[in-house]
Amino acid sequence: MIYLVNIFLTIFICVQGNLMYDNISVVASNNNMNLLLVIYIMISSIIFTYKTLIIYRIIPNKHIKYFIYLTGIIMFVGSLFPYRFNGIDLFSKIHVNCSMIGCVSFLVLLFIYTRLLCIYHYNIYLKVHWIYDFCIQVLIICFLFFSRVNGYLEILYSLIVCFYLHKLEIEIKKTT
Repeated sequence: MIYLVNIFLTIFICVQGNLMYDNISVVASNNNMNLLLVIYIMISSIIFTYKTLIIYRIIPNKHIKYFIYLTGIIMFVGSLFPYRFNGIDLFSKIHVNCSMIGCVSFLVLLFIYTRLLCIYHYNIYLKVHWIYDFCIQVLIICFLFFSRVNGYLEILYSLIVCFYLHKLEIEIKKTT
């Protein structure tokens, strides 16, 4: 259910602007929805951090949780800085860089997790690795096609991360 809230909130914010040309930050700054953007990024970072910590419980690695917390904090901090459409002020750069680093870090964490599944839980790995690989390929192709981060790409990112985390949770529950 929490995944659906994140996906619907992503779609709601993105469709307020032009999906092809505007990303969530531009839409929020143009429509005076900055508070909604802060709340959305905070909710997303909390959801992704919490759910990533949950799936990492079955992997015997004590140090990865610090990287998960750091990723969530970076994404959370990015939401606190306002974005201006000109993008040349310091706050806009901090906002963009923290949000981008947080998003890419969550994808890297899922990549690491998927590869660790091959070592520790091969039966789960066989069921889910192709999903992650396919979704990342689609995300990269869309990024190359659009040549920018736009509403479509942000909706796709949200769908991919939420779907994959949900699928992992289901497979973990089946085996434990």
